[in-house]
Amino acid sequence: MMLETVAAVPAAGDGGRHMLLHLCSLRDIKHSDGWIRVLLEEAENERMHLMAFMAVPKRRINPPPNDTTSTARVVGDHNAGDVVVLDNQLRSPCSSLAGDTICCDRSNFNTDVCFMASDVRTDPSSLSLLLFPKQPPTANATVEERIRAHHEQGRGGAAPDGSSRHDAPLLVMTAGGYTGNLFHAFSDGFVPAWLTVQHLRRRVVLGVLLYNPWWAGTYGEIISGLLDYHVVDLLHDKRKHCFPGAIIGTRFHGILSVNPARLRDNKTIVDFHDLLADVYETAGDTVVVDVPQPAPRRPRLGIVSCRGKRVIENQAAVARLARTVGFDVDILETADGLPLPASYASVSACDVLVGVHSADLTKLLFLRPGAALV
Repeated sequence: MMLETVAAVPAAGDGGRHMLLHLCSLRDIKHSDGWIRVLLEEAENERMHLMAFMAVPKRRINPPPNDTTSTARVVGDHNAGDVVVLDNQLRSPCSSLAGDTICCDRSNFNTDVCFMASDVRTDPSSLSLLLFPKQPPTANATVEERIRAHHEQGRGGAAPDGSSRHDAPLLVMTAGGYTGNLFHAFSDGFVPAWLTVQHLRRRVVLGVLLYNPWWAGTYGEIISGLLDYHVVDLLHDKRKHCFPGAIIGTRFHGILSVNPARLRDNKTIVDFHDLLADVYETAGDTVVVDVPQPAPRRPRLGIVSCRGKRVIENQAAVARLARTVGFDVDILETADGLPLPASYASVSACDVLVGVHSADLTKLLFLRPGAALV
């Protein structure tokens, strides 16, 4: 009883109304109509976010020695037995994938990833991906795979006519779930997507489930940085698409994490930051951001100013003190509607970023290497 009470404390909100319901349930020994579970899930969610932001500044960002580079090879017309390198993960059962093959890696607790080599086609009527081997399969040789993350499947069957043929493999991911939240958009979406396909050097087609224009518009620069092809809306595009291979699902190394020891080319979170710098500094050429640059330049401190409950109560005093000790101070409002290129310009200009734990603190990814997070 005490454990449940304490565990729910971080989730108490709305002036304590949730906690009051929780305590009343314990006092009266009655069901809480689901509130205990809701509070515990929210407490775990908040703990996960806090631990993530505490761990990020400690993460090693220098690539390990003896850096090696591997080139992914996707062959559009290959014979059975040819090797198609779609998986850049070391020690993966799918890292060497023969042609005409489906391979799924289910070793990660958080996500399943499936790879399909050779002629892959979409079947919009069943929301399936079909693999067609060059040699006709034997009787009863149909293989079906399902994964948790995106509910896609690959299997052999009667071939539909490919009305749109692509010369690059397909990556299937979702724009649903919590991706409307900045933290989840990066931690659950773009960092794992980059981990999965960065070795393909933008030669990949993105197939999106639960696609929506807001998502595409908000994160358009990152999407363009990941691939050189148009995005396919898998739920609403009724054409049949053909690909030389497919990846269903994304790799996950941890919250906002890139583990170079698990990648063939030893990429790190700094390489993901380089992607952000490439796309947002280019986009920033057309965005006017008022970031004065005094001469001589003083170190710049940015304060992430949240609205609502997660605030620095003495924010004005903190700003005055920072100016007194030699900082130029920017107050970075989180609800001012700035597009991400403008937010990138503001945050990347900071030498120190200060803020209360919140989704907007995900913008720590915009900091230059060597900057500090408080």
